[in-house]
Amino acid sequence: MTRLVDDRLAILYRQNEVVGGVYACRGQEGLTVAATMALGADDFVAPIIRNMGAMLVRGIAPRDIFCQYMARRDGPTNGRDLNTHFGDLSKGVVAPISMLGSLIPVMIGIALARKARGGNSVTLSFIGDGG
Repeated sequence: MTRLVDDRLAILYRQNEVVGGVYACRGQEGLTVAATMALGADDFVAPIIRNMGAMLVRGIAPRDIFCQYMARRDGPTNGRDLNTHFGDLSKGVVAPISMLGSLIPVMIGIALARKARGGNSVTLSFIGDGG
């Protein structure tokens, strides 16, 4: 599914339907999908631009991803932001921060807060190519 969405985004980009850039995840999707599939229902993941597979595994609809990349009003941010810059806490997806590595302390905070409340959840953060 990740590769299909990634390929379709590339086509939409070539058709000038995408606002901004497309950050392909081809070749990295296996690690992202496998790591995210290992998470439980109460766990959280913080994907960044090349970790779209994590969003799909956690239940973000491909339609939402397409609408987001195309800056559509019916997208997750109502056309106000681009690419994968959105999350859904009800699905355990924390929205990305552009600066690579910046989500690490955020995810530590989520894990500590959950532990302080008696929870036993795991958090997963990706740091990208240059993180």
